[in-house]
Amino acid sequence: MNDIDQLEKVLEKEEELASSVLQVIEEQKQALMALDAERVSQSVEKHRKLILPSAELERRRRTLVAAIAQRTPGLSRERKETRMTDLLRAHGGDTADRLKGRCDRLARAARRIQQGNQQNRLLLESTMRFVRNSIRILTNDFSRTLIDKRI
Repeated sequence: MNDIDQLEKVLEKEEELASSVLQVIEEQKQALMALDAERVSQSVEKHRKLILPSAELERRRRTLVAAIAQRTPGLSRERKETRMTDLLRAHGGDTADRLKGRCDRLARAARRIQQGNQQNRLLLESTMRFVRNSIRILTNDFSRTLIDKRI
């Protein structure tokens, strides 16, 4: 299997992983809205477990792009790291079109992941304010303790 084929496989795996991350982010959102701490904790753990493979795939993709770029004549070497778009433009053809499609889908998924994480952050902040205000009410503006220390 040549580097281009390996790159396509890596991009495919990254797409699959991004899809899994999006599902977990949706689970987190539902758990946050339901104020279900156990489900939030479980989804955070799932999300954490997906991050490591994602980082490894990104590292592998960058390595493959660099290796392919070294063997690609006419590719500008001005940048420290070759961009995927430059590499695809230099190669052209059906394979480049397939890879571009995968890259575009991966970029869209990354944007959706960022948006989902932003939404969940806002939900979490809102939940924390709710809890803080509830405690404030129960403790008469924090002047009473919630736990009886005489046990």
